[in-house]
This record gives sequence, structure tokens and C-alpha cells, in this order.
Amino acid sequence: MNNRLAAIGALADLLHGSTLDPERARALMMLHGEVRRAAEITQHFLELAQHPIGAAEPSDAGLVLSGVIAEREGTLRELGVKVVRSIPLELPMVACSMAQLTEMLVKLVDFSLRRLRDSKPPRELRIAVTESGPSLILSLWDSGNPLSVEAEERLVTPFRFTQSAGGGEIEFALARALAQSSGGTLRLRPRGGGGAEVVVTLSKSVLAPLARATPQAPALPKLRILVVDDDAVNRQAMRLLLEREGHEVVAVENGLEAIERLGPASDRFDAVVTDLQMPRLGGRALYEQLVEQRPQLAERFVFVTGDRARDETRRF
Repeated sequence: MNNRLAAIGALADLLHGSTLDPERARALMMLHGEVRRAAEITQHFLELAQHPIGAAEPSDAGLVLSGVIAEREGTLRELGVKVVRSIPLELPMVACSMAQLTEMLVKLVDFSLRRLRDSKPPRELRIAVTESGPSLILSLWDSGNPLSVEAEERLVTPFRFTQSAGGGEIEFALARALAQSSGGTLRLRPRGGGGAEVVVTLSKSVLAPLARATPQAPALPKLRILVVDDDAVNRQAMRLLLEREGHEVVAVENGLEAIERLGPASDRFDAVVTDLQMPRLGGRALYEQLVEQRPQLAERFVFVTGDRARDETRRF
């Protein structure tokens, strides 16, 4: 599925900048949106099958939460949602990586927005962060329709997803998996007056926040690139996209052909972009062979794969 989506997205990218009438331009924008949504669905189920183990890297929960709300400001304004925040300025760090915390909170806010969209005005979202001993507690309450017993059971039971009773099951399940993988908990808390409240409990971090350097990336020179992929559509799409950026591209369909093209000289290509799994000789075997024989060339490999679910692929 990822391979097919990558090919569709890359080919659609090639049409950007072309002269299109308004109807076809709108169709191209819709195509891009559908590809992104399909990719998100694939990623959702991969995450549910095996969510990542959270790092103990400290993160600022208040800062991340404020950023997520700012990112969804347009949707909140569109729905007329009143946002009430109770986030102290001085909060301890939590033991959860910023990327994982951001992903979890995005899914929780989207869960609330889905419920609010299906409810009548006035709409309200209340967000609070409090300390409780060694933990930090984040709560999100929305004024959406009250959750029935059946809806609550569906939310807390994995792999019972439907689109009825307000939806949001996938967002809720993914957020809970992310919370659990960082050593925290996520639960629904009953509240009078309707709506739904989600409560996340995360451990405080005993580490200081990590400083991050953000050097400006240098301009990329024009390169000679060898593309190796057994999928003809993906191979052609990568070749066309790289050529559009001004690079010189040679494309082959397996590792054996790549070795022939590489020849004895290490400077024939500036980079090799290869799929991992291919018939005859895959990208991993090609790389491992060159690591021993031509280590300088092996340092210039870029790997492309739609297979992110297998442990072997992730370890490599």
C-alpha cells in the first residue's frame, strides 16, 4: 500500500506547475488530499499493530499542547469552539519524547474536534494541566454529545472501530497506545453535564531538557544519482522528480544491474537511492556488499521502502 501511495503521490507532484484549467487543478488538489488521507490510514494501523517505545527524553507538555492548539486554530474557529485553557507557566518536564507527545496530543485534539463537529453549538473545549506527585496530568473535555455506554466500550476496546456514535475510535486508540508506550496512561473520566473528558497521566522527567542545534541546511548541489527499484512506476517517478530538480539520474531495477552501472570507480555516482527488497539482489545486500569493497560509496546510500512494519527492516 505504501509503495502504491508513494507512486501516486510522486506522479501527482510532477503535474504541479503544469498549465491546467481550473477544473483539473481542483481535481489535482483533491487527489493530493486523498493520497495523504490514505497514507494516514496506513500509518494509523501500522502504529496500532506495533506502536513505538517512547524515549525518556524530557518534553515541555504545556508548550507542546499550546502548539497543537495553535495548529488546529483554523478548525476551532471554523466550528466556533470556545477554548478554555488552564496551563501553568512553570511546569516540570515529562518523560516522553516531543515527537511522541505531539503525536499523542494531536490525536486527542482531533478526537475532540470530531465529536464537536457532530454536535450543535455552543461548542467548548477545556484543557487543563496539573501536577500530582511524580506525575503530570493532562485533561481535555469537550462539550460534544454525551457518550453512551456502548460508545465508551467501543473506545476502550481495541479494533472495534466504526463510524457511528461520533467516531474518533482510531484517534483515541492511537493516543492511548502512544501514552502507554511512554509509561503513562490514558482513560475516559465520567463527568456530569455531558460531553467527554480524556485524562492522560505522564511521569515527570528527572532529566534536563536536551538542547537542539538547528544549523541551516546548505544548498544541495546538482548530483549524479543512481536509482534502484524493481517497481517500474516508483522508479520512473523518482527519476522524473530528481531530474526536475536538476540532477542527472540513471535508473535500474535491481542490485545486480546497479553493480554493473557502478563499475570499478567510486566516483561514478554521488548517491545511490535504492529500495530495500528486490528480486535478484536487494538494496540491503547491495549495500552490505559495497560496505566491504567500497566503503566510501556505501556512505552515500539512501534507502526507500514501504515496509516499515517488520522488525528486521526497522533494525537495519
